Amino acid sequence: MRSSQSRRCTLLDVMALIAATAIGFSLARTYSLEVLSNDLKHYPFLPRVLLTSWAYILAVLPVPAMWSIALFGLSLRRPRPDLRRLARQPGFVAAGAVTLVGAIRLAGFLTLIARTLGNRSYTLGAFFDALAMTVSFRGPVNVATVYNTAYFASSAFGTSMAVAAAWLLLVVSGRWRSEPAWLDRLGRGLGAYWIGIIPFSCWWDYHILY
Repeated sequence: MRSSQSRRCTLLDVMALIAATAIGFSLARTYSLEVLSNDLKHYPFLPRVLLTSWAYILAVLPVPAMWSIALFGLSLRRPRPDLRRLARQPGFVAAGAVTLVGAIRLAGFLTLIARTLGNRSYTLGAFFDALAMTVSFRGPVNVATVYNTAYFASSAFGTSMAVAAAWLLLVVSGRWRSEPAWLDRLGRGLGAYWIGIIPFSCWWDYHILY
């Protein structure tokens, strides 16, 4: 019988998840009004329901994203299993996949921010305004470009596919080792959430973008 090296949920863990929730809702504020402004009234009933559901999912998507990233960091805290065993836990792998995609997309996001701010003179206060408000400035790349729903939706779809691919590799390689610890259970729940929204994302792409 394997001995568990997982730890109990501590006050620091709770505080980290609360902070992740706050950051997630702060980021969601940027996109929620824009994504919910799509006019879906002309769609038939079922497509309208699916598209509306995805719009609300997308509006709050930074919250599970930040939970996943926070969970990845918390899973690395000691006491924990050794890294080889940790890498077999589906919850940790899912959180790692979300963190990896988030880091890659963040690089592109920051370059867009830099190009946006380069269009005119900005004070430090204006920089933070650009991070919190959806307003347009002159130039080929502006804040409306940075906070475009399509850019955010493509990030969500990429994240979902990364989690699905990571879990598929765990299964086919026979390395799937779920643990009865709260960290892995929460990670599995978040992973299932990311995979579960793939149909909504695909429906949105084909019926809104095309």
